[in-house]
Amino acid sequence: MKKAFSSALFILAYFLLTAQSPTTFEESSRKADQICMKTFADNDFPGLAVAVSYHGIPIWEKGYGYADIENQKAVHPDSSLFRIGSISKTLTSVALGQLMEKDLVNPDGNIRKYVPYFPEKQHGCNSFCRFSWKTMG
Repeated sequence: MKKAFSSALFILAYFLLTAQSPTTFEESSRKADQICMKTFADNDFPGLAVAVSYHGIPIWEKGYGYADIENQKAVHPDSSLFRIGSISKTLTSVALGQLMEKDLVNPDGNIRKYVPYFPEKQHGCNSFCRFSWKTMG
């Protein structure tokens, strides 16, 4: 999963860097497609979806491989769903960090202030920071 996320970041970085160079969109898209195909071929991915947007508008998207291997259903970047696995911890940490920077969340405050239906823990540890630690089990 980490390898797939790293590959996706590399592809995104490529788009960002080439957007400032004097290449055409078609040339950048072709190069990105080559990188995606190589990444897909070099790894044991059943399927890969890549999408790039600009100001919330999709400008390039493509699917590689299968979303469902048994039924040989191709990946469609606009509709195929993937399990994100362990990367959700990273995404959650980034989102929490952004909320903390804007002073919208007190990291030492009780999580139930923000999520009232969250069950009270017997050990009395109910802060955001403690729940963001992987050691909490």
